[in-house]
Amino acid sequence: MEYLSRSLLVAETNKFITGIKVSRKAPPMTHLLFADDILIFGQANINNLSPNDCAILAQALNMSLVSDSEYYFGSPLLLGHSKIKSFDPIMQSFEARLSNYIGTTINQAGRSTLIKSVLNSLLTYQMGCIKIPTTLISKLDSLQRNFWWAHRIGKGIKFIAWDDINIPKDLRGLGFRNLENFNIALICKLVWKILTEQDELWVQILNTKDWNVHLVYYLFSPESAESILAMTIPAIGTILFGYQIGKNNSQCTSCSAQVWKALWKVKLPHKVKLFAWKCIRDIVPTRDKLSKYKPNIELHCSLCNHPNESVNYMLLECPYARSVWLSLNTNVGNIMFQHGSLKNWVISWFSAGNNLIFGSGITRKEINELLMVAVWTIWKDRCSKVFQNINPNNMLSLENIHGLTALVNNNITVSNNSLQVLRWKPPDSGYIKINLDASFLQENIQCGIGLIIRNFAGKSIGAQGKYFDGGMMQD
Repeated sequence: MEYLSRSLLVAETNKFITGIKVSRKAPPMTHLLFADDILIFGQANINNLSPNDCAILAQALNMSLVSDSEYYFGSPLLLGHSKIKSFDPIMQSFEARLSNYIGTTINQAGRSTLIKSVLNSLLTYQMGCIKIPTTLISKLDSLQRNFWWAHRIGKGIKFIAWDDINIPKDLRGLGFRNLENFNIALICKLVWKILTEQDELWVQILNTKDWNVHLVYYLFSPESAESILAMTIPAIGTILFGYQIGKNNSQCTSCSAQVWKALWKVKLPHKVKLFAWKCIRDIVPTRDKLSKYKPNIELHCSLCNHPNESVNYMLLECPYARSVWLSLNTNVGNIMFQHGSLKNWVISWFSAGNNLIFGSGITRKEINELLMVAVWTIWKDRCSKVFQNINPNNMLSLENIHGLTALVNNNITVSNNSLQVLRWKPPDSGYIKINLDASFLQENIQCGIGLIIRNFAGKSIGAQGKYFDGGMMQD
C-alpha cells in the first residue's frame, strides 16, 4: 500500500494524473489511506474515461467498484435524499443484536448490562462522523426501551419515563446513554479538532469551505450557532472552544446525589442494587402499583391475602416479611414510626456514613448489604409464589440472605473448603466447551440443572435448563 501511495504522488508530480479539489483554495487530493483501505481521486470526463475503463482499472488493482449505497464501517459513504433509508443498516444491526436474546428470559439487571455494553456502543463510529436523524434515534430509543421493560411489541406498563432512566446514576438514572446528546458530543469533538489540528489535511480542506449555516443552527442552540458563525478560524494558534450539551439536571426531590453514589458503590450483584433503586424510585410492581394502570387487577397480597398489596405492606408488614425482619433483629414497627415508608427507610441506608461501627463490630456497610439482600429476597420469594406457586421458606430465605452477603465479603465456606470463583477459559480453536451446574434443596427435594455450550470465541451456541419439583434423591 505504501508503494502504491508513493507511485500516485510521483504520477501527480509528473502531471500524469490530476487530483481533485473540493474548493478553489483547497489542496488537491489524489488518494486517502486508512489502515489497509485506499480511496483514489482523479479528474476525469466522459471523453477520456468510460465505465469500461473503470471496470478494467478495478480488475487490474483487484478492487471493487463503489456503488451509491456503499457502506464503510457501517456508515454510508454517500447520503441520498432519505437519510433514514441510508442508515437502515444501523436499525438492522440493533435488531440483529436483540434477536440473539429473548428479553423475557434475561432479568432486568442483565438487560441493563446488555444495553450499556452493546447497544449504547454500537453507533460510536457512525455518530462520530454524521448527525444521525432524530427519527432514527427515536426508533433506536424505542427498541432499547421495549427491550429493557421486556415488551415485545412496545405495549406494556412503563412505570417511569425513558428520559428519566437514561441519565447519569448520580442524577437518579441508570446511566444509559442519551443517544442524541451522545451524537452531538461526538460531533463537537470534530469541531474541536478543526480548531486545534490546523496541520491536518482534512482540517485544511474544511477551512477552505464556508460553514454550513443550516447545519450549525441544527446542531447548536441559536446563541451558540451565532457565536460559531461569527468567529474566524486562525491558521496558527489555539482557541479554547467549549459547548456544553444540555442535560436533564432534575434531582430526586427526596434524596441527594450522595444517596445514588452510595447505592451504586455497594459491592452486591447488580440485580440487588437495581431493586433498591426501584424502591427509592417507587416503581416496585406490586399489585397496588399495577392497579393504577390495570384497574381490574386483584389487589390482595400474594402471600397472605391481605386486601391491599402495597410496597410497604408487601416488604415490611406482611407476616412473612415480618418474620424475616424479626429473624434479622429488625423491628418493623419502629421503622414505620421513624421513616413512614419503605422508600424513606431505603434512602436512610445510604444517607449515613459508611464508616460507622456498631456495638457488635458490624459496620454500616455490612448492615446496608444485609438489608439490601433481605428486601430483595422477600420480593423474590413473593415472585416465586406468584409465577411458580412456590411457597416461601423463612429458614431457606435467611440462609440465602446470609450466604449472599458472606459471599460478597469473601467469607463463605462450603463443606469446610473455601469457595473459589474461577474465570471462564475458552477452549482451543475449533473446539467447544460445555459447562453445567446443578443445585439441590434438601428441605423440599427440589432440584435444578443447567448447561451452556460456547465456542473458542466465547459465543454461546446453546443453553438448556430444567427444574425438578420433588422426586429427586440427595444422592
